[in-house]
Amino acid sequence: MSKTTSKTRAVLAEQIAAYIDIHFCEPALTLGKLSGIFHFNANYISYTFKEYVGTGVSRYIAKKRMEKACGLLTK
Repeated sequence: MSKTTSKTRAVLAEQIAAYIDIHFCEPALTLGKLSGIFHFNANYISYTFKEYVGTGVSRYIAKKRMEKACGLLTK
C-alpha cells in the first residue's frame, strides 16, 4: 500500500468518525447508510474504519450512544 493510499484511508476513517460523532443519535445510522453517504462499499468502510480507529463502526456508534445515555442519567 502506498503512503498516499494509507493517508487517504486514514482521512476517510476520520471523516466517518466525525460524521458519527455528530449523527449518532439518529436511529437509522448504519453501516449501509454510511456507505451511501461516503460512496464507498460497506465492507471497505468497515475494514478501513476498524484499521484506523481500532473498533468497528457498530461498536463505535453504540459507544457514543452509551456515553450520551450515561451523561443524561447523571444529570
